[in-house]
Amino acid sequence: MGTRNRGFFKASLLFFFLFVILYGCAGIQTKSELCKDESINRRAAYMVGTIASRADPGQAYYYVVIQSNEVNAFMDSTKNLVGITTGLMNVMDDDQLAFVVAHEVSHKKLGHYGKKVLASTITTTVMRIADIAVPGLGLLNYLVNPLVTNTFSREFELDADRMAAQIVRDQRGVSIERSISALVRLKDLSKGGASFRLLSTHPPIDDRIQKLASEFSAKVMDPYDEKCRAICETMKERGSLRDDLSIEDCMKMTGCR
Repeated sequence: MGTRNRGFFKASLLFFFLFVILYGCAGIQTKSELCKDESINRRAAYMVGTIASRADPGQAYYYVVIQSNEVNAFMDSTKNLVGITTGLMNVMDDDQLAFVVAHEVSHKKLGHYGKKVLASTITTTVMRIADIAVPGLGLLNYLVNPLVTNTFSREFELDADRMAAQIVRDQRGVSIERSISALVRLKDLSKGGASFRLLSTHPPIDDRIQKLASEFSAKVMDPYDEKCRAICETMKERGSLRDDLSIEDCMKMTGCR
């Protein structure tokens, strides 16, 4: 490859990588306001505290609630910090929120952050060696590295879903169907959910739902079931449901099941 062509090749790659990086960062929010509502913070503290202490005993976990309409949660494994938005907490019942918190704790327990860093380091090392053999090829690391690490990330999401469903089932008696309902709720609140993006860190929400359902031979409850359950839970709380009837009995009586 001639000097002129090699220079054009490098410039083209650099332009493309800058485009990819800027595209990926386009939706990042730089400012976060902490939630000051005591009741919301107490709920988050209870969820993170009880789930983490039993799922990963011996580890101290912390939480932060971010004031945002965005429906989101994250795990900062370097600080054992579970982050939750008020937008998420406002649309999730306790069973669903427990699954989401357990999902984030599972990322830490399964060592996903360290594995992702290791994959990135190995990829960078390989690309640097390749750059010695073919000058300019190392620039591909800006594309190859995200592709490799995000492939791992998508698998990690499925692993965290599986562990989270087991955690809340064993700790709180939450059925697999109720855990799946958290994913269904996220799908309903998102735009679509079935699309796949090469640079995405998460698999399509439909894939997560079907994977969890198939692994535990569970039923995917439709939104009507969820609305019916909410009505029955309200009846139970108000005392308008007979003491000898469970939520499941109520749902059967109302024709949901």
